[in-house]
Amino acid sequence: MNKYNFIKFLEGYKNIEIPPLQRDYAQGRASQRNIAESFLDSIFSVLEDSNKKLHIDFIYGYINDNFILIDGQQRITTLWLLYFLLYKQSNSIEDIQDILLCFSYSVRESSRQFCIDLIENSSRLTINNDDVKKSIISRSSMFSNKEDLENDPTIKAMLNMLNLIYNRIRNVDNLDKYKTNLDNITFSVFDMKNSKLNDELYIKMNARGKQLSKYENIKAYIEKNLNLKEHFNLISSIDNNWSNYFFDSKKIKLFDNRGLLFLYYSALFFRMLERDDKENNEKYFVDNVHNNIEYKFFDILKDYDKLFILDNLIHILSNKDLRVLDDFI
Repeated sequence: MNKYNFIKFLEGYKNIEIPPLQRDYAQGRASQRNIAESFLDSIFSVLEDSNKKLHIDFIYGYINDNFILIDGQQRITTLWLLYFLLYKQSNSIEDIQDILLCFSYSVRESSRQFCIDLIENSSRLTINNDDVKKSIISRSSMFSNKEDLENDPTIKAMLNMLNLIYNRIRNVDNLDKYKTNLDNITFSVFDMKNSKLNDELYIKMNARGKQLSKYENIKAYIEKNLNLKEHFNLISSIDNNWSNYFFDSKKIKLFDNRGLLFLYYSALFFRMLERDDKENNEKYFVDNVHNNIEYKFFDILKDYDKLFILDNLIHILSNKDLRVLDDFI
């Protein structure tokens, strides 16, 4: 299988898209700083030493007009930001401006447009005060929507990552060596289409190619029918607020069970409320909540109004700081 560096990847596949079914860029979040710094440590050890190489494993996707990236979005997005800032700060962004525009972050329209605006207006952007984020926000007129810079979670994470990268290069006098050594950072591309796979693999894999938990699988399944633009706030809450509620750093292993039981009891409640085969629903619970869960049981939750009710419930429970499902585990 061929190895690619980032530029060869963009040149080879022309248009790389992070599709709407993916999650927000998370590697740049403040809460993920340790993970981000560790990844940057590996990258910069290669940039500083021409004899070192770094292979960041596989990325997965398939060609459908664009190359649809299914797994590897966090690593690829960080590399995109790294290339942008290195070339920007070495006054050579024009050399790769067109090729960087081949990357499209289409999780939502605001994220996609931010990436375009950042590259197209890069020559007008001046980074000062040792803070990329403040520099960009201060020039918000260059961007399509100022509010997106403060509210879109992917944009916020990208700005944080740019700051982390900038802190490592701001005192470097000559960035040419770093730019040259970027070629030593490689990855392999797995074309899922050639293997008769498609984006359903998203329901089976996380960012490291490991199997997702049952809760994450079912959550992705019930979210799938939601329109990203119309239901952005709800999707964001399901992916973030719900996870925050179910997660307890002192009881990490209970996270999946909490989320799973919440979805199961919710589906059971709505089924009984609608008198949908009540006897079979009650019998179904006995053997299946932790074992052979069938996705179709949760079809009743693939409805905006029901998910909106559940979202309000999570907000109420979060404010009371209750963990009402632990008694059932």
